[in-house]
Amino acid sequence: MGTITEELKKAPLDLSRPERSSERKPFNRRDDIDQRVKWHNEDSAEPWNGVDCPLCKNRGTIAIRATIDRLDYYQLQVCSCMPRRNAHKYLVQAGLEGMILEHTMESFEIDFDWQGRMKQKATDYLNRHWKVNWFYAGGQPGSGKTKLCTAITMEIINRGNEGLYVIWRDLINRLKPTMNTDGYMKMIEKYQRVAVLYIDDFLESHGQPTDADVNIASEILKYRYMNSKTTIISSEWTLDAVLKLDEAIGSRIQELCGPFVLSVAKDDSKNIRRALR
Repeated sequence: MGTITEELKKAPLDLSRPERSSERKPFNRRDDIDQRVKWHNEDSAEPWNGVDCPLCKNRGTIAIRATIDRLDYYQLQVCSCMPRRNAHKYLVQAGLEGMILEHTMESFEIDFDWQGRMKQKATDYLNRHWKVNWFYAGGQPGSGKTKLCTAITMEIINRGNEGLYVIWRDLINRLKPTMNTDGYMKMIEKYQRVAVLYIDDFLESHGQPTDADVNIASEILKYRYMNSKTTIISSEWTLDAVLKLDEAIGSRIQELCGPFVLSVAKDDSKNIRRALR
């Protein structure tokens, strides 16, 4: 008997392909992408940030097959619900989560004629003019200005627009310490550039507004004026009082608000908060 090597040399060499139980299908890029799109869009998540979206099933993105230069790609598109989710997040961060449900146009009660006029002006603004005009509500504390302006803001946000709520005193407390630093412009841009901005208690602080307060207001509102950004403002200051404080700020508000200025006359009987105590 020869060695193992010699025996192997005598064995016939089989160069045929081994049999396979089934042949693998050739890779099809389009079919692969379509399957990934299907998997993504059929998956779902729980509602988050106050929004339950039937389009993206709360994933925040929608998968599509995109064709660029005759080549197919898997692509994720941001869902139209995301601005509403982001706006809800801002409102929650501002401590207004409870107000989101309470302060709606439907819940704004009308017990007196002057409340009816307030609501009608807000309704007219929402129906036709919010993309062009601003809205200003000033005057008597406790008369429902914040409730009405919050309702306006939430209605615009619910139409798919990103918005931000800010209380004036909180805003200037954040910005003032940074005014002479490199971070100031980055911080103020947040309020300049957002699509919809609601400033509550505008110009209200401890005592008369300072020069720094006026400068901050001017920088924010001038940018929004020049770039046609929807702006809603409520304050104990009437627009006439703002004009006397700073004509440039007041005239910009006056011009862009047009007819959408509410001035609730000082009258303790209109303080609904006090009446409810």
